Amino acid sequence: MWIEREDGERGESESPPLVLLTNDDVLCGDVTAVEEDQLTLSLSGADPPTSLSIPMEFVRSIVFREPPDPINRMRIQRLWALLKTNKDRLISTDYTHVDGELVGLSEQNVQLKTSLATISTPLEQLFAVILNNELSSQPEVEGPYVITTLLNGSRVTWDSVELTESGEFSGTTVWGESSTFPLEQLVQMQFLGDRVIAVAELTPSEYVFTPYLTEQHPLIRNRNVRGGPLCMRGIVSATGLGMHSKSAVSFDLTGDSYQLFRADIGVDDTTEGGGNVVFSIEVDGASVYRSSALTGKSPVERVESINLVGAKSLKLIVDFGEFANISDVADWGNALLVRSRD
Repeated sequence: MWIEREDGERGESESPPLVLLTNDDVLCGDVTAVEEDQLTLSLSGADPPTSLSIPMEFVRSIVFREPPDPINRMRIQRLWALLKTNKDRLISTDYTHVDGELVGLSEQNVQLKTSLATISTPLEQLFAVILNNELSSQPEVEGPYVITTLLNGSRVTWDSVELTESGEFSGTTVWGESSTFPLEQLVQMQFLGDRVIAVAELTPSEYVFTPYLTEQHPLIRNRNVRGGPLCMRGIVSATGLGMHSKSAVSFDLTGDSYQLFRADIGVDDTTEGGGNVVFSIEVDGASVYRSSALTGKSPVERVESINLVGAKSLKLIVDFGEFANISDVADWGNALLVRSRD
């Protein structure tokens, strides 16, 4: 299912500069150029230096920096991770934005064509560039695939991988780029797409959010509800669901034959120890799991094996704990379904 390092080293929650892709991959590093519908990036912390090229249609946003204070950082993060826009958008460090068409990006500045003129903005004056989602698409994945987490915080999805005789990790990404890394740069490898299915890849049959007052929170795939990575006690989950109390998401299982469900559950690190939620699971309407009240200081709970043999539906629930819904940023990390053997 997955391979994880046991030597105590873990990739940290990603921090800018980074590039977010439409399939939720995260590439941590400096963008060196955007030319002819290709983005070129130098991965941070890579030894030897590693450069990747990505078609712009697969790029969600480019992040140069974030505000130092937590409240504004969450505000900006929600924009570059979750905002949908029909134009390219520059978000400046004074919290203003300009919409237009991205026509160039170098290591010094960004060029944006607006309805009035083409403007050039130094990178040090920008938080991020959010790209027109109407022109974007996701890389196609056929058959089994592998998601890796790197020491620098990157999340990369691969069509094929191999370990070379020289002890390196080599593979072809889902956007067609071949690359090789020293094995010590890998934190986790997650094998998906055959018997093991990421719950985030499924379309829910129903999602119900019940606000404590009026604030609404959508279901988020592969990120927390604040737009950041699914990070609990310093460990980032490559896949999963971000939810907030009080909410429930249901999945119809009748189109396949599943054996079990598993996940790592807890309150996200962005709460800085806050939050108070209860996780529960229902199979065919019957309760099969209920956690204790968990906070941002509680250890991550591993839901190891929920029996789904013959099941028709699965419901994942996040309920209020104490203190209403304050900082109830709930993560279902590495939420996976395992198909039954033929």
